[in-house]
Amino acid sequence: MTTSCNLWAIGYDNMERANQVRDEIVKLGWDKHVLILSDVAVVVRDLDGSFTFDRKKLPMAPNVLG
Repeated sequence: MTTSCNLWAIGYDNMERANQVRDEIVKLGWDKHVLILSDVAVVVRDLDGSFTFDRKKLPMAPNVLG
């Protein structure tokens, strides 16, 4: 069996909008079972070039079995 994974990145200038989109993506994966998610995070790049990760933990079994 061949498996394939994709990394998706979407950029926003507004942190609030990025969090809204993340929540919608999680709904597509967990509530509607349209996506199989293994990880979801919002990454913020600060002006000094440093990064901050805001990651939600996802329970793996319900999404895979759904």
